[in-house]
Amino acid sequence: MNIWIINPAAAPPREGAGTRHFDFARRLAARNHDVTLVASSISHLGAPYEALGEVKAARIEVIDGVRFLWLPGLSYAGNGARRLQGMLDTARRIWSGRDLAALPRPDVIVGSSPHPFGAFGAMLLARRMRVPFVLEIRDVWPASITTTGKLKPWHPLIILLAWMERALYRGAEQIITLLPGTPNHIARHGGRRDRITWISNGADLERAGPPRPQPDRAGLQIVYIGTVGLWYGIDTAIEAMALIKDRPEARDISLTFIGGGTEEARLKADCEARGLSSVSFFGRIPKAEVSSRLAEYDACMAIVKDAPLYREGGVALNKLFDYLAAGRPILFSSSAYNDPVADAGAGYTSPGGDAAALAQNILKLAAATTAERAALGAAGRAHVAARYNFDTLTGALEEVLEKARRGDHAPGGPSRTA
Repeated sequence: MNIWIINPAAAPPREGAGTRHFDFARRLAARNHDVTLVASSISHLGAPYEALGEVKAARIEVIDGVRFLWLPGLSYAGNGARRLQGMLDTARRIWSGRDLAALPRPDVIVGSSPHPFGAFGAMLLARRMRVPFVLEIRDVWPASITTTGKLKPWHPLIILLAWMERALYRGAEQIITLLPGTPNHIARHGGRRDRITWISNGADLERAGPPRPQPDRAGLQIVYIGTVGLWYGIDTAIEAMALIKDRPEARDISLTFIGGGTEEARLKADCEARGLSSVSFFGRIPKAEVSSRLAEYDACMAIVKDAPLYREGGVALNKLFDYLAAGRPILFSSSAYNDPVADAGAGYTSPGGDAAALAQNILKLAAATTAERAALGAAGRAHVAARYNFDTLTGALEEVLEKARRGDHAPGGPSRTA
């Protein structure tokens, strides 16, 4: 098949961003499919990709055998009008198809939704080209915005996004969701249950390499790798570290945030005001360096807000699968529909938003022996290898794309792939 995967946020491992579609594309190409990733030249944090530089016209680049079509984008800072303008401009470029005219004609178009405008443009393009459209739901829009509390349900933008959400569900030949609990939401908003497949995020075990031994030292050095943004409720982690900072057993406990994001400046100021010298912040690193950086730490942390969005839909955080692949124990703060950490037996989970419970789990892991931490990490690595490796997930994606191309619809409820 000739496959176009349209995801404005798609990125290769040289960048500090998610590589889900790069990992899929590389494996689909190995299965004799022709795959193009259509992406924006502007990262999810608003700046041009450093290795790419300024892109003024659509540009094709082949990276490790994967063909990218980079679309010009608008840089931005924060979550204001400029960011929205950039999303709309990207959607316009996708819908017009002019930048994609030199590509091999697709048999199927996948539109992913880091924001819904790009996916909507992909749907309109597929309709005009008379090829099947597959929708991939990454974040549930507009619920992912209302969860932050920044916009109310009656805001004009939220009303527009709700209309687009229904149109996308109705217009898709097949629907892929990263979140195991979203089929009910999709069905309530216009999607067909028999066209929904859950394909989780996962890990590229080849890139991750074999886990390194658990460090044998005093204390507990914890790392969070990923975007420091509104959705993740990172205040809970800061509060947990504040609760234990004066306890003798916490003297050698530290927490490092790597990744940057819109909340970083505010959280750094909060830590300074609290005198939290045990918490530090660093910027983004390339995805290709994540595994080696994780190996430097004793444990990993992931956090999501206690919000209806996660309680109903679940989570599929890239960082969780990187942590599992690295063989490090995980501290997870979440009340989501699913719990990959508990499923794997890879660490300790506390309720979302409960700083006191997270603090207790930090102390519990700090008191664990090196062997006990290593056992948690090994359980996580085995779990991700068995259920969430990209070799297995690519087979599930290939099956969905073939169904869309043939117009097949399986009877019954949503499929499961993990």
